[in-house]
Amino acid sequence: MQNQRNTPWTIEEQQIFFAYYELYQNDFHSYEQHLNRSYSQIKAFFHNWLRKQTEEVKAKYKLEQQGGRHFAYRNNK
Repeated sequence: MQNQRNTPWTIEEQQIFFAYYELYQNDFHSYEQHLNRSYSQIKAFFHNWLRKQTEEVKAKYKLEQQGGRHFAYRNNK
């Protein structure tokens, strides 16, 4: 029976997902069996979560780079 809830996964569920991802990264059917999630649900969750993390890291990196450049420019002037 598939879990059809639409609420975001908890931190614990994310940790469980990534633990299973490490164990079963070549076998999505194992994800389905153990996490009671369909392949499409798991894939969508993973891609959405990864995209969000990537955007946050890029934004933080951009701020650090801008700050770093300004700091270096001030010191070199």
